[in-house]
Amino acid sequence: MVLAGAALPQAYATGDDREKRSAEVLQELVPSPDGPGCAAAVGERGSVVWEAGRGKADLTTGRTITPKTVFDMASNSKQFTADAVLLLAGHHQLALNNPLSDFLDDPPAWTRDVTLGDLMRHTSGITDYQDLLEAKGIGLTDPAGQKEAIAAILASQPEDPPGRRFSYSNSNYVLLAHVVEKVTGKPFPAFLQQEFFTPLHLRMALSPAVDVPGKAKSYDEKDGSFSPNSSPWKQYGDGSVQTTPGEPEPGARSPEPAARSPQPGNGGASGERDAAHVCTVDDRPQRPRIQR
Repeated sequence: MVLAGAALPQAYATGDDREKRSAEVLQELVPSPDGPGCAAAVGERGSVVWEAGRGKADLTTGRTITPKTVFDMASNSKQFTADAVLLLAGHHQLALNNPLSDFLDDPPAWTRDVTLGDLMRHTSGITDYQDLLEAKGIGLTDPAGQKEAIAAILASQPEDPPGRRFSYSNSNYVLLAHVVEKVTGKPFPAFLQQEFFTPLHLRMALSPAVDVPGKAKSYDEKDGSFSPNSSPWKQYGDGSVQTTPGEPEPGARSPEPAARSPQPGNGGASGERDAAHVCTVDDRPQRPRIQR
């Protein structure tokens, strides 16, 4: 799917130096325009007021990052998973106090005590599937998808009883995506497209491990050298929404305000003024996750 760029930014009044100061911040973040870089945007009341890019989206071809460059939203994608569950709750197709076991064909005993609300709030006590897969010998360069992740989760035991404490785990949102599919009978990417991206005119797509046209490539840095950072893992619900940083926050145009999600991930919440940036370099030895 081709994702178009965001709307053109609005101009500031004469004498306003915010554009200049924003550009200076971006240059400080990405000192060299010849290495992996970053795109940034500032939104005000649902409109993009400034956006820019710096650095290379692809070191091999020399393609430059622009405001139209597509990035993986990573864990900021979780807001759509939470909204999908809340949308179904608003339609009385599920409830946040429903046990996870209600949505599994052969549920382990512990899933009777974990509610959808526990998953959404990261209080389920469930271990992150990334750790579970790696413990089974499935590395980041090995093929693994939603089925493998869910199987690893259900074969494990939670680290804590549900509700005891907050413990961030991508497993929670992979399971919530499964719940949405179980309730609706639709693939989760198609459900997001139908219920959110298309009606809200959001230039977004859920495409895990897919080379979306115009997308920036991700890189690892070590001792000043960069190497491609990619994985064939294809889980969803916890990440993998592709878009440009200037795309307006969906909350500004939500068709059902009552279905606003709690803060599900480690990204920022929307407000009167929002700032977002996504970069193409990650120096941590784990599954590629672009930070906001």
